[in-house]
Amino acid sequence: MTRNTGRNGSRREDQSPAVGYWNEREAAQEKAAYEEAMEYKPHNKDTEAALLGALMIDNRLVETIGTRLKAEHFFEAAHGRIFERIVSLVAKGKKVSPITLAPYFDGEPIQFYDDDAQSFDPNGYRTYLAQLASVGGAGMLGARDFANQISELAMMRELVHVARRVGEAAKHTDTEIDPMKVVQVAEAELTEITAAYAVDAATTSASLAQAWDETFEEIQDIANGKPAVGFQIEGYEDWNEIVGRIEPGDLIYLGGRSSMGKTAVSCAVAIGAAQAGHATEYLSLESKRRIITRRMIANKIYEQGVTSSYSALCDGKLTTMDRIALKHARADVETYPLNIDDPSSMNVEEVVGFIRRRQRAWAKKGQELKLVVIDYLGRFQTAKRIDTPSERVSYISNKLKQAAADTGVAMVVLVQLSRAVEQREDKHPVLSDLLMSGSLEADADTVVFLYRDEYYLQRSQPKPTDEKKYSDWQDDMTASRDRLEIYSTKRREGALTKRVGYFFTNEQAVRSSGFYRADLFAAQNDPFGGDGLPV
Repeated sequence: MTRNTGRNGSRREDQSPAVGYWNEREAAQEKAAYEEAMEYKPHNKDTEAALLGALMIDNRLVETIGTRLKAEHFFEAAHGRIFERIVSLVAKGKKVSPITLAPYFDGEPIQFYDDDAQSFDPNGYRTYLAQLASVGGAGMLGARDFANQISELAMMRELVHVARRVGEAAKHTDTEIDPMKVVQVAEAELTEITAAYAVDAATTSASLAQAWDETFEEIQDIANGKPAVGFQIEGYEDWNEIVGRIEPGDLIYLGGRSSMGKTAVSCAVAIGAAQAGHATEYLSLESKRRIITRRMIANKIYEQGVTSSYSALCDGKLTTMDRIALKHARADVETYPLNIDDPSSMNVEEVVGFIRRRQRAWAKKGQELKLVVIDYLGRFQTAKRIDTPSERVSYISNKLKQAAADTGVAMVVLVQLSRAVEQREDKHPVLSDLLMSGSLEADADTVVFLYRDEYYLQRSQPKPTDEKKYSDWQDDMTASRDRLEIYSTKRREGALTKRVGYFFTNEQAVRSSGFYRADLFAAQNDPFGGDGLPV
């Protein structure tokens, strides 16, 4: 017999290395424990009975427990049928008691599930309804707690089912092992459970007077120095003035035609959020991580008259000042809570799972994930088959809105605009330019557009022989050079706002409207000769 090392390091001669247990007895115990876990069905029959009895004694309790509890959440099918009938009759304004309920179940045997066997009550429901009323007093004071426990136990049973189904998925994967397929099955199952057991609006409602007091208390706290809800972006004042404070669950669409600077602005927003100390994920479905990182580097180190072009940065043709800037910028970003993710593809149904995994990862570091930046909406795939492009965009937008709401994480999502913009004389984007679907406007908390007149002027250069037109064109080019218009066209909180900042295309750097004023001030007060960098 081949020798094998036991769990305590001792050598054993009764076991093959391939088995991994001390002996067959331990292997059997492990197997039995696994099978027991897979067959585990958490439930509390007494809680179910007490709640049903309480509902029959005081029908008003139906409103107290809200609509979160469903008939299918009861472990005992008979209890679920009784609950469903009680809710239905109360909704119709009828009085519910054991006597009024009994006729709905006459002639039916009642069935219960014990741990090891099935039992039948030959007297049917009539006797059992009276028994329920006799134990209902225990549930009258804690009806909502009882309902929550029943719902939570149902969720636990669903989780056991998920474990079983994941095991089946793992067993039936293709001959080539692909654990990500199994992970996707699990995440899809868990997302369905989350949606099925979501807290309904009735459990979160409040009277106007109560909401008034809570809101006024929040206002007073802010007046007394407590930070307002949400966060802002450091170093990008134009964005803050246009968007306001970004609150948990906000969905912000950032739109513009190609070459307007969407990716550069999104990088600036991500860096600014992280610079302010807010954990941020940059999810790039469009470009690889190295490309996004280069853009972030270029944006971070740019100072007027200091850096080389973005292409020089890509080619490694760095000036001395570039290297100095890179050294000091690298020291800054060491503490930035910013991750860059570049999956080769992603279904929009996976977004919730992705965010929850990243939330757990940041929580282990003692931080709360605040923002996810996504480049861009059109790159999402869907597990669900969708027939038309318009329906696809609507479906993706709805899933992103749901993901933001479910996780409490704000999103900035880049979107392309329709080509209709190019057909107009005034090419400033408007809400109707959102690609293929009005649902984007409906789902968004804020819609921000970018526009650069310089981009279109460059493509309309007149012939130098026409001196008047050419001279006017040169004047227009000078006035628009590096100018970036950024403005909101929808904003749930606050007025629509427009700012004209800067997008230095050769350097892929974004700056706010006060950039040159700040740059001049820094030069006048810089002990290092105006370059803003120690040497």
